[in-house]
Amino acid sequence: MRIRKALLHLEILASLLCALPMAGTAAELSDAGLRAGLTQLATLLAADIPKDARWVLVESQDGRFGIFTERGEDVFRTEGNTFLFNEKPGVEARLVFLSTGTIYPVRAEDASEERAPAQRRSAPEFRATWKNADVSKDVQAAAEWLKKEAGRSGGKTASTPSASIDDLLQLEGNGNPDQLLMHQQTALLWAAILQHTGHEADALTLARAALTGADDTRRKLLLDGCFNRRADQGFSQAMEDFGKQHDWNRLAEALNALLTQFPMGWRQRDAVRVLHHKVAARAKLPPVPPLQTTRPLAEADQKVLLAWLQDLEAGKQLDYSRWTLPSPAKNNGDDDEDEDSGGDSDPFAGNPAHPGRAAGFPRSHGLAAIPLLAALLADDTMTLVNLNQGRHYGGYSHSFGGAEPDAVTKLQQAYKALPKPQTRAQLAWHLLQRVLPSDLVGSDEDNLAEKAPDVLSWYASVKDATPADLALAYFEAGDSRGDIIALAMTASDPKKLARLENRMLDQAQIYDMSPMIPFVEKLGPEKGPAFVAKVRRKLEADLGRYGNDDNGRQRKQMEASLKRLETAAKGEKKTPTIQELLAVMAAYDQNGDDTDQMEVREAFEVFPKLMRKLSPAERLDLILTALPTFKSPAMGLNMLNYALRGEGDDAGKTLKPEERQALLARTRPHWQKLLAAPASDGDEDEPMGLLIQTVSALEHLATGTVEPEVLQETAFLGDRGAEMLRQRAAALLAGQKVEPLPDARAIKSEERQKLLADWGKKTAAEIGRDLETLPADQLLALNQTLLRSGASIPASFQEHARLIQTVKTKGISDAAPWQAWRGKPWSKETLLALATQISTFSGGRLMVQLQRQSPLFGFQLQVSEVPKFTGNWQIKQMAEQLEEVPEELGESFPKLGKRLSAASFQQSRTSTEWLWLDAPNSPKNDATEGVEGMEEMRESEKQAWEALATATGQDRALPTSMTFLSAPTALLVKKERKND
Repeated sequence: MRIRKALLHLEILASLLCALPMAGTAAELSDAGLRAGLTQLATLLAADIPKDARWVLVESQDGRFGIFTERGEDVFRTEGNTFLFNEKPGVEARLVFLSTGTIYPVRAEDASEERAPAQRRSAPEFRATWKNADVSKDVQAAAEWLKKEAGRSGGKTASTPSASIDDLLQLEGNGNPDQLLMHQQTALLWAAILQHTGHEADALTLARAALTGADDTRRKLLLDGCFNRRADQGFSQAMEDFGKQHDWNRLAEALNALLTQFPMGWRQRDAVRVLHHKVAARAKLPPVPPLQTTRPLAEADQKVLLAWLQDLEAGKQLDYSRWTLPSPAKNNGDDDEDEDSGGDSDPFAGNPAHPGRAAGFPRSHGLAAIPLLAALLADDTMTLVNLNQGRHYGGYSHSFGGAEPDAVTKLQQAYKALPKPQTRAQLAWHLLQRVLPSDLVGSDEDNLAEKAPDVLSWYASVKDATPADLALAYFEAGDSRGDIIALAMTASDPKKLARLENRMLDQAQIYDMSPMIPFVEKLGPEKGPAFVAKVRRKLEADLGRYGNDDNGRQRKQMEASLKRLETAAKGEKKTPTIQELLAVMAAYDQNGDDTDQMEVREAFEVFPKLMRKLSPAERLDLILTALPTFKSPAMGLNMLNYALRGEGDDAGKTLKPEERQALLARTRPHWQKLLAAPASDGDEDEPMGLLIQTVSALEHLATGTVEPEVLQETAFLGDRGAEMLRQRAAALLAGQKVEPLPDARAIKSEERQKLLADWGKKTAAEIGRDLETLPADQLLALNQTLLRSGASIPASFQEHARLIQTVKTKGISDAAPWQAWRGKPWSKETLLALATQISTFSGGRLMVQLQRQSPLFGFQLQVSEVPKFTGNWQIKQMAEQLEEVPEELGESFPKLGKRLSAASFQQSRTSTEWLWLDAPNSPKNDATEGVEGMEEMRESEKQAWEALATATGQDRALPTSMTFLSAPTALLVKKERKND
């Protein structure tokens, strides 16, 4: 059978080779050869696709997927993106992702049934809408695009005779994949399905585009890639089916069928062959095979292990805590759970009749569980646990700078990468890894039975250890969690306490000394100050050893931390009040130094414990009183969430209606201050998010219910939405009845299509003018419809989406030159002119943001002169780049120009960053000639403008973000000298 299948592969290859007699020329491909090759190819690749499958556009509320890309759209416009079959109209169907060869079920969804992103991510099925599309039109567009891509690829259409699919796909981690080859494989798969479904002319057109210019080796790689995708898809389906059926015989048959169907081209075939051998052997065993152990075990011990394995196969989670030690609650009386547990402390609770269930194995046995698990390291019996476990499916590891792995090693690596059932030995090893010292733990799972002697040797050295002694051993081995240190501190032996002190001193770090506070408190006023003095000497030495003090930040952090340690050593440390903790959080500046972050982190360690003692109403009252004073909108948003929901006791549901109204009345002034809080510089998303969350909290308290997805949609309405929310908040605070928020879900699919058609007839100018009066629910529905339309939006909207629709200025003395940008189009010329105006700004620090969230609202330009660059992580990163340039360019920096600017561009998967002095794309001059770093800066700028030329030239109305930061070089030089 395998020989016949291999001959079929060769026949396909021969047909496609004969179709192009002269590789690399423009000779006409043979229709007969292509037709024969595609027909045979379809028997392997399209066997699961009915001949009546039709070409459609499938799109979900998250947008549409592409033909040549699994996520996002293709760079060229198409009407459709997949074949649909097995359809129950209006209910469900199946489709094929051409980019991966995966066949997937899809459920019909009404376009007007808007669901929140979290709901969409958690949904058990893929839900979307679909409609017929013109396959011939899409094939022509794809063929033209492939020809252009081949032309841009240069020599990639030819391959060396020794090339393999790994060489060209480069999936071993040694480079980027050959994108053209992958696109050609997708085209060949598409062509085979077209041939299979009766679209012969289109199939030949697409196959020609994929094969023209490719030599024999490359065409073989194209076929191998198609076989590989289809085989991988079949393997995934087989494993998914096994996860549901738990039938070893059925899995063995499925794997055997795949091995027979794909004797060539499948990269993981040999690894799957090994898996098939093991699965077939497992299928011959009884449902509960006897244990295979390194040494004989008592019958009671075997029952415990089998019961543990049975529960894991039934869905229980492995215990990922340090199960050899008492739980943290037993260590120090704290009610907190072990943060690193990752599993239930008692996974067998509720069934005491089960051996080991009362406390849960292995915790029920403590250290005594180690020899039992070590004995199980010899058991390679497959289980039903962790069916999806694999390093990285479909890949091999690669050794850089070393010898190429031999065939046996490659096979071992490929087998490890497969998602497959885990063995009993692997499950035992996963548990042991949580409690063994670091020198015994490793990721290598080969020959686990050989690890048993070392495990038993370590066990013999600790089996009689007290919990404190064992915790000290873990701490010395590198586990510095608070519960481990707390348990180690219960030791009474002075020698062991001295070891603990030495280890604490060794791991003292400037950035976080909070773990040492309990230890210093234990030492007390007699010994504590001397220990803190040692810590100071150690950290001072570290600062001197590592050189640069990072502009004094590290020393400032060190002094703040040492002050807290000194207070603890003197016994003066006291538990802060809730008001004091709230004051720390209110003062937190996300753009401040690291000392603020340390103080907030320490405050959060205490804050939840104190808040648990309060009722939901008291918690809300306290936090709302402080919230208007918070500097950081992000911190305010987090605290508002905590005020409302605590740790699960939802105040909106816990409080009675009369309690909610009384609380609203009592805290009205605080809500009003919160709503009036000014927007921060740099990132408008944070204040809008805080406003949405504030209204959500008010709704929750006033009515006990809220629709978060409807509230979130108002963010798209910008200033109009913000005003709508403020009015709603005022009405809620006044106890007035509020009308439902604009809800795009009320606009049905037919109405949405009519909206799109009617507005598509307007000019771009009319769209910009009339949007201001369109009812909010229709505005949101139209926005959603446009977002899902992708590259297929009407031409007038395309033009509207390219224009700068609004301009906002802040702190700018002369706004007129910036307001003049309204109505300018998104183009390279516009961006160059904007960058030039930024470069000639006569003021101080300038921040300019050009953003488009969706086609409906076009671009928004925001211009601010600021005393300091603040905002999100990207702005902080760009500001740091500006500040680093004076040091990088050296003493010549002040003479190079009057203004230094940075820019960042992000659109879909395209992003670039660059810097420039004075005018953009400025030529070399005498001042910059020979300056180290300037040539690199110019080259980066050149590449960035090339990327922008491409992005603006083929704009598809995608979400886009550009940020410019600019500052006079004199300001940057002054800062640098000051820090010196």
